Amino acid sequence: MHLLLSKVGEGAYSKFDNENERTLRSASFLPRDTTISVRPESGIETLVAGFQFRFGFETQFQVTKDFIELNKGSMLIQSRKLNNRVFIRNSKNEIRISGVGTCMVEITEDNSLKIVGVLGRLLLGLKNDVILTDLLAGDLIQLGQDDQSFGSKVNINLSRVVETSFLISGFTNSKSFQSSIESMVMAQNHSASSETPLQIKENENVSSSGSASKVVKLGLENVENPSVKGIGYTKPSYDVPSSDPLSELLGRQPTRSAPGLVKIEPKRSILKRLPGNLLRSRK
Repeated sequence: MHLLLSKVGEGAYSKFDNENERTLRSASFLPRDTTISVRPESGIETLVAGFQFRFGFETQFQVTKDFIELNKGSMLIQSRKLNNRVFIRNSKNEIRISGVGTCMVEITEDNSLKIVGVLGRLLLGLKNDVILTDLLAGDLIQLGQDDQSFGSKVNINLSRVVETSFLISGFTNSKSFQSSIESMVMAQNHSASSETPLQIKENENVSSSGSASKVVKLGLENVENPSVKGIGYTKPSYDVPSSDPLSELLGRQPTRSAPGLVKIEPKRSILKRLPGNLLRSRK
């Protein structure tokens, strides 16, 4: 059950068959097996046990018993438990996402799924987990047309994604979530500073030297620039930062309480005093 936490702009509405549109209100549950449509320049945020979801501009989806059917638009998934699992599908693809982290899922122009890693480490599964791959921060993976394999991973400029994505910047973020994103962006920038970036152009062109540039389009629902060109690096994937996972999730270094701050009350004796007449000797 998805509980609607908040909405941006005019929010969303539901419509079942020939019924009239019903505006979704905060603190209410999303209806199941019903088409939910997010209005233009709007968004909604929902909560499920161990998960938090965001749905962006003009996104259309349905919540069923086992799946989130994403028919149009994009969504953000934030998983907080290692054993979490969520199933996403549309007319062409079906994928399982598990683990702890944050990612964005988008429907492309050819109606396939595109997944972008933002935080943590997630596991993607196809065909009942027969085919598996991991998704790190800055990874972009697009599913094929037949669900037989994952497309090649492309490392994108995460700072550009954070700046232009409505799913991240258009909502109110908690301090810990914002700090985690900023830390990850800094780590990626530091890791990429020694590499020579390769600009990915909008169309695949062949230069005079015969080299081709690969297309990576990432629709991030920015009003001024709805399509963002990622930046790829010579590395096949982004390196995992050296910081521990707890610091990444908290957005700060974990602290331990100093000894002596917690007062421990001494346990009282449970021995009972013997009655005085039992201690006296009989005469």
